[in-house]
Amino acid sequence: MLAWLFGLEAPKVETARVLELGCADGGNLIPFATRHGRAKALGIDLSPQVIEGGVQRIKQLGLSNIRLHATELAHISAELGEFDYILCHGLYSHLSAQDRQAIARICKENLAPQGVAYVSYNTYPGWKGREMVRDALLLRSGGASEASQTLAEARGMFNFLQQWAHLGGGLLKGAVQECEPLCSDPGRLAAFLEPSNTPCYFSDFVQRFERQGLAYLAEASPAGMFLSNYPSEMQQALLEECGHSQVAIEQFFDILTNRSSRQTLLVHAEQAASIRYRMTAERLAKLHVSARFECEEAVRLEDGEQHFLVADGRRLSLNSAASKMAAYRLNEVWPRTQNLPALLGFVEQQLGSLPAQAEAQLIDLFEQIVIEDLGRYRLSPVMGGAGAEGMPRVEPEVIAYGELNGGVEGSPTFNPWHERVTLDAFSALLLPLLDGCHTQDELLEEIAQAIADGRLGFLRDNQPITDQEELGRIGVLHLHRVLETLLA
Repeated sequence: MLAWLFGLEAPKVETARVLELGCADGGNLIPFATRHGRAKALGIDLSPQVIEGGVQRIKQLGLSNIRLHATELAHISAELGEFDYILCHGLYSHLSAQDRQAIARICKENLAPQGVAYVSYNTYPGWKGREMVRDALLLRSGGASEASQTLAEARGMFNFLQQWAHLGGGLLKGAVQECEPLCSDPGRLAAFLEPSNTPCYFSDFVQRFERQGLAYLAEASPAGMFLSNYPSEMQQALLEECGHSQVAIEQFFDILTNRSSRQTLLVHAEQAASIRYRMTAERLAKLHVSARFECEEAVRLEDGEQHFLVADGRRLSLNSAASKMAAYRLNEVWPRTQNLPALLGFVEQQLGSLPAQAEAQLIDLFEQIVIEDLGRYRLSPVMGGAGAEGMPRVEPEVIAYGELNGGVEGSPTFNPWHERVTLDAFSALLLPLLDGCHTQDELLEEIAQAIADGRLGFLRDNQPITDQEELGRIGVLHLHRVLETLLA
């Protein structure tokens, strides 16, 4: 989708050949292969043990379009074949210089001519403060003999830093605050303490891949790429300093925002001349968009400013009747998507006729959603499922994947946005029933029965809630939340 927005033609996801480096047990690739039966996926990881776990899951699901293989990066060559998409997430910064070089080589040798490579990594300057905290934690935990003791010693040191960091000035205090989410979860803390961690500046990263014949395309979350999101005085200064170098401009952004990680997309250098960072109306018009736009009052069916609340709490000002009705419709069907023809049809239905500039106004709204990160967007629809008479339905493979992983609270599955969903008590209860054969009333009856049987319960002030009317309201709220999470 980002390749399309910025002027390129990337291979279709539905039939893509996908290679993931550092795939672990296939937690990312297996849901992809499950949904896209005509695609081909290959996962590579160094650990035979974790690969074996994924292979068993693939066999249980009966998938024939995905393989997992244990090998070293150095052993991968052009003979492995071409891939439309190459993914490397959470691995690059923790490798030796030789293996980082191997990733760049693989992205060149094994990437199809119009393919896209994705690499995530830790960046400076944001990681400079984190390194200071990490060094302190390693200093305290370096003598521990077991992993559990290492984490306990590191957590004790972090607690000490939290209490006394103010004595070290604003730099240390800010670094400690930034690292709090990393150090409060055992899994993230273990990753934070990995012995090999080599952050780099964004511009240096790009140069390494340019030497292999690749070029920078975009950031996987592109809102931070656009000059228009920054003060106008700064825009002019950066243009004078950086010219039209997107890499140079974004390196300044990283410094100004103290960025600590990136998820960078790369293409073959031969594609670079076709990249256009000014998005055209023709390409924006092909998007399928999903967004939360809650109006602070009743939407007025005429031109004039009104404010809408975005999901993250920001306020969006819209003026045209067409864009306001489109925002209303997006909010109404969220988290499902709408494309331009569907929104134009809704606007015409609500207003009685289509305003002359309606199409241009909605394309401007699409562009604003992309540039300001106001919602999500794809090149294909995300509609959620419905069985007979609109009964809620998730894809059978989503149910199968969830049940294969246990089907209980804490088990993982996925949704149509290819997002991991960890089942809570409600979603574990309802998932097998979201087969398109049960009405919402029947799902609510199942919730009520689970409450009556003691399988579900709710507390207020550490006391069980027993009021049936309140329990009914809670059940409705949780049902809607589960449907939003799993259906789209």
